[in-house]
Amino acid sequence: MNKRGFTLIEVLISVLILFVTASALFRFNIFIKNQFEQDIESHKLIMLSSAVLGEKKYTKDTKYYLDTLVKLGNIHDDDMRFLKDNYLYIESTEEIPYFLYSDGETDYEIEYGMHYIHNDKANEKLLWIEQ
Repeated sequence: MNKRGFTLIEVLISVLILFVTASALFRFNIFIKNQFEQDIESHKLIMLSSAVLGEKKYTKDTKYYLDTLVKLGNIHDDDMRFLKDNYLYIESTEEIPYFLYSDGETDYEIEYGMHYIHNDKANEKLLWIEQ
């Protein structure tokens, strides 16, 4: 007897394989989405902290609300609300001098340390070097 078509077992196995593959792709997609959102928050934190760190008028271990840094007069209400709701907390390590070389008259050295910057959504470590 020559049958055409698939048996019930063959159909169930193919559906099971399809289900396992789809669930693995779904979990991978969620993982990539979460990593992407963390990267966006991290980049936002670095961009917002550059306003504070660029002025070099910050004190160590201080919480900065971003609306106090704004020097522009005409800011949209939504943007100002965003700045009022967000803050940066900056912790810095002590300045560590590092000897480079001496030319006989002057010693050349650099200072370096770390800034630990965080807010509710992200944490970053930034290395700073000063001559």
